[in-house]
Amino acid sequence: MSRRRVNQGAVLTYQYGLPVLIRHDYKEKRDHWIERYVVQSVEYAAKFFKKGSSVLDIGCAYGYAVHEFNQRGFKAEGVDKFPVHGIFDDVKLTQGSFYQLEDIFKKGSVGNLFINHTLEHAGELFRFLHQCVMILKKGGCVYVAVPHIDDEWAWDFRDSTTHYAGFNEKFLESVWKRYGFKTLALQTVELLPHRKPPRREIWYVGRRIKTYDSAYERMIREAKCKKKK
Repeated sequence: MSRRRVNQGAVLTYQYGLPVLIRHDYKEKRDHWIERYVVQSVEYAAKFFKKGSSVLDIGCAYGYAVHEFNQRGFKAEGVDKFPVHGIFDDVKLTQGSFYQLEDIFKKGSVGNLFINHTLEHAGELFRFLHQCVMILKKGGCVYVAVPHIDDEWAWDFRDSTTHYAGFNEKFLESVWKRYGFKTLALQTVELLPHRKPPRREIWYVGRRIKTYDSAYERMIREAKCKKKK
C-alpha cells in the first residue's frame, strides 16, 4: 500500500482502487484549525464528565484532546491506530484499532469515552460499539461527534472516503440507546457558517445506565467455555 505526504500532514493511500486521505499523520506540524475545534468539543464534553475522572480519547491522533482534558484536571489517555508521539509530554497514547479495545483496557475500567469524528470511520460499527461498552464503567459517559448524513462534506470523495457510516440525530441516539445509554444531550451543530451550505455535525452525550449483555458477548463467552472443555 503506497503512502505519501500531502497538504496539512495528511497521508494519501489507496483502498479499493480509490485515493483516500487519512488526516492522522501530524509528525511535521500541529493542525491549529483542528485544535481550535477540539477545544470546543472538550469544553462541551467536560460539562457532563465527572471532574477528575478518567477519559479515553478513541482516535486521538497526536493527543491534543488528551492534553486539553489533562489541563482541566481529568486523567486522560488516547488510543489510535496511528498515534503520533512526542508532540505533548503530558499525554499517554496507545496504538490499537477500534476492535482491540477489550484487549488493551480492562473491562469496565474507563470512566468516560471521547469519540470525536471516529465513529463514522468504523467499517464494523456495532463491533466497535460493543468494544466501547465493554470497557466503559456503568454510570460513565460518552461524548460523540459525527458528520451529519445530510452534510455533503461527509461524503466528499476528495476528503472523506474512509467514512463508512452515516448518522442523523435519531439513528445516532438509537444505537447508543440499544446499548443501555440514556441521552444527556443531542444537537446538530453548524460549523463554518460562512460556508454555503454550512458544515453540519451531530454532538451526542449519553450515560451508561444499564449493564449490556449482547448476543455477541454471550456467543464469545460460550465459545471460551467450550474451548476450556
